[in-house]
Amino acid sequence: MAAGDFTASTMSTVLLKQEEMFADARSNRELQYPLDSAKSLLENQLVRFDKATILKGKNCVQVKAAFLKACRDATVDMTDSENDEVDCTYDGAEIESDAVTFEANKAWREPFVVWDDECADMYTFEDKLAYALAIATLNLEKRISTDVIAFLHANAMANLYTDTYGSIVGVTTEFPANEWTPDLLAEFDITAEFAEIRNPILLTGTNFKNAIYNAQYNFANLDQKDQRLKFDAWRWYMDPRTVDSTVGAKATFLFDAGAVAFWAKNEFTNLAPMQQTGDQATFALPSRNLKYRDGQSMVPVMFDVYMKRDCKIATVGPSGKRRYGTFVDVWATYGIQLGPEDCGNGTGILEFVNVPAV
Repeated sequence: MAAGDFTASTMSTVLLKQEEMFADARSNRELQYPLDSAKSLLENQLVRFDKATILKGKNCVQVKAAFLKACRDATVDMTDSENDEVDCTYDGAEIESDAVTFEANKAWREPFVVWDDECADMYTFEDKLAYALAIATLNLEKRISTDVIAFLHANAMANLYTDTYGSIVGVTTEFPANEWTPDLLAEFDITAEFAEIRNPILLTGTNFKNAIYNAQYNFANLDQKDQRLKFDAWRWYMDPRTVDSTVGAKATFLFDAGAVAFWAKNEFTNLAPMQQTGDQATFALPSRNLKYRDGQSMVPVMFDVYMKRDCKIATVGPSGKRRYGTFVDVWATYGIQLGPEDCGNGTGILEFVNVPAV
């Protein structure tokens, strides 16, 4: 195959090259990146999307999501309704099914080019295209992770547990550094009750990092054998490289699995490249690392890929020349939105911050 040639049959070779790259973690460390922030939300969200609004193609730009909700919290005194059975006047609050229409509010792209005149070395065209696609999709996955953290931070609710021994500052609760031990999880559990968080997920940066690591070994100590068990009682995710840098503080989020909804929009459904014009092909590329929950199903995040053969004028010495290459644009289009607020108008998202001990 000549340098730069690309057909649908070439894609299988490119994907095989990617598998080889990911199998060698030592030489491709830049492809091994923690994405736990995105996974904490995408893997656990409690939402079901309306299949009638599947986002495929250019025409549909919205999706409808359904949530169950019941806000009645009042029992009825039997002495006030003792004749209901005779009168057949049964009534009661309806269990709601909130349907929320979402629009894609995030869109990012990763463009790159593989030049023909750089392919005449130890790496083939397929090698370079496979590697460039892996880096492009990883960068988009990292962007999704960052967007999840920024969304949780922007939509944190006020702590309703005012008896906490932490300091409530705006919508965050601060605990000094010396209190970030496994025992703090008991305080989080009480806080979750007041915030009506029934399906709690913990996402943390460097907070608890040392405690979680040491708990694995303190299990052997008679006086600290409960530390590992306290962490195992929670669904938690750790992303030290992304959480703190995005928030600008040592942050930990406690959120309900039904508080936020993520979904991805795609223009293409074909996994094999399809020729759009004589020099342009398009296809859908599934994420290697990220899937999101839709009801009982796990759906891979899909990226749209645009590929085109083109040339640019490159100046070499006293004259210019035509430089041919394969230009690629990888798109990620998705939505991150709040689900219906709880019965107390809360978002179901809490943020805790580690501050220096006094």
